[in-house]
Amino acid sequence: MTTWEAEKTLVRTPMIDNWDFSAAPVAWPGQDFDPPSRTGDRSAPAIWLDFDVDYAGSEFLASGTMTRHKFAAFDIAILVEPIVGHDLIHRQKADLLESYYGAASGASIVFRTMEATLSDVFLWEDTWLRADWVCPFWVF
Repeated sequence: MTTWEAEKTLVRTPMIDNWDFSAAPVAWPGQDFDPPSRTGDRSAPAIWLDFDVDYAGSEFLASGTMTRHKFAAFDIAILVEPIVGHDLIHRQKADLLESYYGAASGASIVFRTMEATLSDVFLWEDTWLRADWVCPFWVF
């Protein structure tokens, strides 16, 4: 069984290894972050992600020789400046995340991308259009 911090590292690794941080920076928990400036350009809107691991309601579940979490998930908020076509941008970023995490499952962690959800888009802090991609996971 791993520690909470080791699990958070496992969950962040596919993002760290694959994401184009120059195109869309990521706010990591507990680190200072300034969102990018809005561009006002419909062809190149400002985009950023907010990453969080949610253990609310999580519990360990024993199964034979393995122990896994029940109800653990991580949430990656996709934030786009308000422009026409933002729904497509949210969907494209969610599809990228699903491909990264779907390929990253292994012996110590399973990303349950088939159960991942993308929320409806909503206005966040009167500045950004936000949709949350939430993916449950099991750690063994």
